[in-house]
Amino acid sequence: MAETSRLTEFDGLRAIALLSVVLFHYFQRFPEFYPYGDSLLPVAGYGYLGVHLFFVISGFVISVSLRSGSGLHVFLFKRLLRLWPPLAVCAVITFMAMHLIDSAFSNSVQTGFSGFAASLSFIPQPSGGSISASTATLTGCTGH
Repeated sequence: MAETSRLTEFDGLRAIALLSVVLFHYFQRFPEFYPYGDSLLPVAGYGYLGVHLFFVISGFVISVSLRSGSGLHVFLFKRLLRLWPPLAVCAVITFMAMHLIDSAFSNSVQTGFSGFAASLSFIPQPSGGSISASTATLTGCTGH
């Protein structure tokens, strides 16, 4: 059996972080669009902590990868090749769904093409009171 350098112990922590963020967005983030408001699963209000947990895990894994890898440029290139394609696919699906579905929620989060294109750049965009296309992408098709 080939030896792997993957730290599988962190997969469970990643799953907890992901689940907490998804539950937060599903049960707490937009209570005005849910028939049950934000009262169905109040513990999901702590889902933002999943983001913090994920950043801690990522910081550790990235530092280990950089220390034992081929250098910063190779690491960044491999990371871009791994992250950008799923982001682009999810962004296209979310952009299309938000423009094809006529609901109060989809109407409140729609962005123009410039907002969609900016979300593909990994650069946070001001949301002007609603959510940005990248936030809708991450909550609508989480591959993070």
